[in-house]
Amino acid sequence: MVAALLNNGEQIPVVSLDLSLRATGVYCETGEASGTETILSPPTRYEHDGALAILMQRLEKVYETEGGSGVLTLVEDYAFGIHGRGATSGAETGGIARAIAWQKGQIVVVPISTWKALALRPFARQKKRTAAEKAAYVNMARRLHNRVFDNDNEADAYMIYHAAILSLTSKREGGTAKLRKRMVEAIKLLKEDL
Repeated sequence: MVAALLNNGEQIPVVSLDLSLRATGVYCETGEASGTETILSPPTRYEHDGALAILMQRLEKVYETEGGSGVLTLVEDYAFGIHGRGATSGAETGGIARAIAWQKGQIVVVPISTWKALALRPFARQKKRTAAEKAAYVNMARRLHNRVFDNDNEADAYMIYHAAILSLTSKREGGTAKLRKRMVEAIKLLKEDL
């Protein structure tokens, strides 16, 4: 779908991120291959700085693998209902990921409500608080998208990608139209750099 917009056969590598200090979901699409992975951090909160360093190092490796530059990065928008430490961690992980991604290409921020409406449709409000709810969520994502995910972070990263690609052909207005506009602008800028 992204390659079709370029009209010259060049494929834009896409990296989609579901950011979290504990476990960041990553989905990569190069046109030749695709896949998901999870960047895990140390299990204790005392390793906060170490977790940020691990995230930074692993993201650098992801971009090296995807060609180094000319990458379209899709990042889930900040969850504005979170407060305290969760907000701080979200801001730090988001800042690190955005700083690295800007060096590698273009970023499109995908609002949570928009990607859930496009990629999950009737299941957009499914909860993920307990282990059982997370397992049900991953199974639902697998059935909806016919893909295997190891956890909810990988499922979210893929669905952020899926929603962004769907926005390019969707006739919906509101958040989807705004996302479509951001996607087209980012792809145009990347095309100019090819």
